[in-house]
Amino acid sequence: MPESGSFRAARKWFVAIVVVALLAGGGFLLFKNRAKQLRFRLVAVSLGTVTQTVSASGTLSPTSQQTLSFSAAGRVASVDVTLGQSVANGASLASLDATSLQAQVAAAQASLYQAQAKLANDQAAPVNSQGVSSVSPLTLEADQAQVSAAQDSLSAAQATLSQATLVAPFAGTIAALNMAVGQAVTAGGGANAPSITIVSTGSFVIQSSVSDTQIGQVKVGDQAVITPDGSTTSVYGTVSQVVPVSLATSGVASYPVTISVTGNPPGLFIGAGAQVSVIVTKMSNVLVVPVSALHSVGSRTFVVQDIAGKQVPQTVGVGAMGQTFVQITSGLKIGDQIVLARLNAKIPTLSGAGAKKGFFGGGGGGGGGKKANGGLG
Repeated sequence: MPESGSFRAARKWFVAIVVVALLAGGGFLLFKNRAKQLRFRLVAVSLGTVTQTVSASGTLSPTSQQTLSFSAAGRVASVDVTLGQSVANGASLASLDATSLQAQVAAAQASLYQAQAKLANDQAAPVNSQGVSSVSPLTLEADQAQVSAAQDSLSAAQATLSQATLVAPFAGTIAALNMAVGQAVTAGGGANAPSITIVSTGSFVIQSSVSDTQIGQVKVGDQAVITPDGSTTSVYGTVSQVVPVSLATSGVASYPVTISVTGNPPGLFIGAGAQVSVIVTKMSNVLVVPVSALHSVGSRTFVVQDIAGKQVPQTVGVGAMGQTFVQITSGLKIGDQIVLARLNAKIPTLSGAGAKKGFFGGGGGGGGGKKANGGLG
């Protein structure tokens, strides 16, 4: 019986639907197989650089800071600077009324002249026919002693007069000004004595501390990366001092560490906080894997290696450990494929965390080698 036109058309549509369905089914199977093959995030073992750091926090301070006050007694006659002013090394900062001090210098100078004149006269005394002076040796010794004492008095008076003027011990900025004209000053100063504080400008240090568990890794000369609080730009420095005497705070021992900031970077302010990463180890051209690939059970450290699609735990030796990469000293070679995580799991960030909770977020299996060898789900 010949096919009608409508029947032939229907048959063509049926065949087309079947073909589409088969193609769709094949595509689904292909996608399913592909997804099955890509169950894990893999990374190849490679050569790289591991930077191991010790973190600390601290405060920006000037390289030099000094508070100056008068040693001599008197009354402040002049204050030659203002708060925040920049001054040169040796610049005059303030002076006392030096009238009485100058009088003391003049009196000491006069006493010295008298002592020297007496000594000269006695030394020129006439001698008798036997060549013996009319002035005894004891008198001459006393004259010489008087001259020496007068010289000492003059030197002391001159030193006191010089202390009547405060001068800048280095170039810097006036950071505190606790002094005014007319203030009385007592000899030797004191806690409340009029004073001027000067700080160096253009050079900074970070005063920080490191815990007792990490201080052994830090040494003078180590490079440091410094991030001032509130800034996204880092500056650099060098460890300039490690004090081997602990400071106990709330029962926790820490050790003072000073870091000298390199150069004169802009945007640094005295007293501001800063975060510091001291580079204690830097290993270049070594075998590395991401830190997130490490797992540990007891004393065993291992990674999960992908070998021909099968996941096998591989014990490894670990060297320097940075924030991102860790040095592998044994157990792996370049090109080995290492499992980081399942595709549907977050990449772990803490070494050992995955091992204790079932690998790669797959449940609480305890993390032994048997489970890893079974394909990790």
